[in-house]
Amino acid sequence: MAHLFSKCKFVRHVWEALGLSVEREILAQCWSPQLVLNHILEMKEDVQMKAIVLLWLWWNERNAKFLALNQKEKPNTVGSSPGWSKPPREVLKINSDGVYSAGTGNGGWGFVIRDHEGSVIHAAAGKLVQLKDALSAEIRACTEGAKAASVRGMGRVCFETDSLILKQVMSRDSYQLAPAGGAIHKLKQLVEDSFLSYEVVYAPRSCNKAAHVLAAVGCSCPPGNVLSWDGTPPCIVDVVASDIAAPLS
Repeated sequence: MAHLFSKCKFVRHVWEALGLSVEREILAQCWSPQLVLNHILEMKEDVQMKAIVLLWLWWNERNAKFLALNQKEKPNTVGSSPGWSKPPREVLKINSDGVYSAGTGNGGWGFVIRDHEGSVIHAAAGKLVQLKDALSAEIRACTEGAKAASVRGMGRVCFETDSLILKQVMSRDSYQLAPAGGAIHKLKQLVEDSFLSYEVVYAPRSCNKAAHVLAAVGCSCPPGNVLSWDGTPPCIVDVVASDIAAPLS
């Protein structure tokens, strides 16, 4: 168990990216789950939250991997969930996701940019505070992805989101009176000014797993800090590999 959560090379990168190397080393020395829990409860609240979210996400991800390895192959059925799909050549796909907690008003954002082969070009995540609603988080996530693509000179992009509301407001002009109308207008202006061509498409959560994981990681970042990667972030290595392999299975 200690190897899974704190010693394997992949999870060590995640601890380091979140600035929790010292905490990882301490937990790695614990020989029982009770000791791990005791050490986590002694951490400062912000560090404690980061550690808990990291452990929960990593446990979820490894469970999914284990079940996939041990599950008998089943033929595709009409009701099976779709997966992420590669964009056309010369088009880059930007998956974004926002997380919002109504209880605290805080949340996180994350996005990942991939090419026609499924390779990650760039990804990032960050924390959000004093949000008005879930749509505000989705808008911020999409905006951050658009900014990153724009400064890197990407000309043709596809924005993919699991927020049907975001897709709708980006495709219509009936957003002015919405609470987030100003942010929506800025996002639309940014997109229209930055790219030779673009489209905004809706896809279910099963197509947006990588961005969802990054948004959850963003929740654990200190306010104002942004995690960014040129290439695949360690926390979504398995998700990206699964997305690429799915059409071949």
